[in-house]
Amino acid sequence: METAEWLVHHLLDEDSGITDIDLFDYREVLGEPGWTRAREMVVAAWRINPKAWTEKYLMERLLKADGGSVDALVAVHAADLAPNGHTHLVIARELEGVGRTAEALEWAERGLREAESDWGPDDELVAFVCDRYALADRLTGVVAIRRDLLQARPSLAAYQHLRTAARAANAWEGAERAGALEVLKTAAQPKDGRWYGGSLLVDALRDDAELEAAWQAAADGYADQHQWLALADRIRDKKPTEALTVYLRWIEPLRKQTGDSRTHGGAAAQRPCLPPHTRYRGRVRHLPGLPARRPETQAEADGDSRPARTLSGTAPSRPPCSDV
Repeated sequence: METAEWLVHHLLDEDSGITDIDLFDYREVLGEPGWTRAREMVVAAWRINPKAWTEKYLMERLLKADGGSVDALVAVHAADLAPNGHTHLVIARELEGVGRTAEALEWAERGLREAESDWGPDDELVAFVCDRYALADRLTGVVAIRRDLLQARPSLAAYQHLRTAARAANAWEGAERAGALEVLKTAAQPKDGRWYGGSLLVDALRDDAELEAAWQAAADGYADQHQWLALADRIRDKKPTEALTVYLRWIEPLRKQTGDSRTHGGAAAQRPCLPPHTRYRGRVRHLPGLPARRPETQAEADGDSRPARTLSGTAPSRPPCSDV
């Protein structure tokens, strides 16, 4: 009895530093009287503070060790529901584990409804409900869930999940896709010339391989510099002129820094890899809008493209692009 009281007391004491002791490993050592006393103490502590993690954990372990009913376990979890619906998922899995699938789905659906907007529903909870809907051939229900999540928390992942669900239901092309893109467009704010803060709209169109539409969205101000470069990389084989326009716009501010020895290395490292017909040994050659470049090697001045030593006598460095 005394051993049981000492052990439970220290397990419940957050300042005790005991973190790796499982009360139920000592069941045989405590004996039946000690185990009964330990059970009484755990139940009493949980009733006083049902939302405390330690009390809740010990109560859960107690019920499982004693072969307690699932309903009692559900009651323990239901006393402290997480704001993102994860506890609803735990309950649903417990119920499903004993064959109570309808009740399990009800708890999971409740978790979706009750999840707080700042936290959003737990991803595993969403997947749980969607998987059960799909197994029951409730594909329109899956689409509805994914649509609501995109509207509540726009992201590329949410868009992709909705696209997958809608395609499975043969409902993606047309109004569903247009509505999804409108959500992403509304979430974005056009702003010319920015380096960071690109829009989900451009990312989604690129993910759809709709490069023309992505290019137009970028032209309308829905892309940052990195998205412009990504688009240029995707189209440069078929539309080198348009891609080159983007590269030149990106290079220009870096070119102005090349006179500063402190920034020259950084500018060179960031220079994009252009298509072969617009590059010369890793450097831009004869591009519109750029002044003629002074040859760096004697061989280059003579028109020889073979490796040579620079005019200063040092060996030329390897260009930063991987295809050189």
